[in-house]
Amino acid sequence: MSAREIMQTQGKLESIAEEIHRFKGFRTNKNDETLKVKVSTFDVGEDCTNPDLRYYCEIRQEDGKTASGNSADSVDSVLVNVNWYDLDN
Repeated sequence: MSAREIMQTQGKLESIAEEIHRFKGFRTNKNDETLKVKVSTFDVGEDCTNPDLRYYCEIRQEDGKTASGNSADSVDSVLVNVNWYDLDN
């Protein structure tokens, strides 16, 4: 379970995680349609009990679909591990 999922189940996500980066752009889906996406990265903070789960990323597509990946110890790692294919399901 990721840090994000743990915090959501405990109702703490909104009060602990801080959005640190936001990027808006476009992606082409499997049907060759261009859709707007918002890429947000979050930081749980220095006091995270497991530093390997400090950061996470969430993608929101204009049609309401979302994607994320595993939490990680760096922003670079969470961006690399996003499950983009979830936006095509």
